[in-house]
Amino acid sequence: MQPSARKRCLLRKGHGFSREHRRGAGSPSAGKGRIGRELTQGALDRIAELNPLINAFTRIDEERALEQAAAVDQIVASGGNPGTLAGIPSA
Repeated sequence: MQPSARKRCLLRKGHGFSREHRRGAGSPSAGKGRIGRELTQGALDRIAELNPLINAFTRIDEERALEQAAAVDQIVASGGNPGTLAGIPSA
């Protein structure tokens, strides 16, 4: 089954995170302690926009996701290295 033209338009390349977010993701110094929260909020905003169309998520715990992102950002802000993929949202 082919997705509708609207879905194809919304899902095509370039409708995800901005290039600067993708470039800074996984780099503790790039976001100066905020990249995890920014990426997570961006992902949550994108889910809110697209999920009514594609119905990919049945449960979204926004509060927990933002808390976890803030914890990663705190580690980065204090000079720690939380790991390469810490702060990058996943489903």
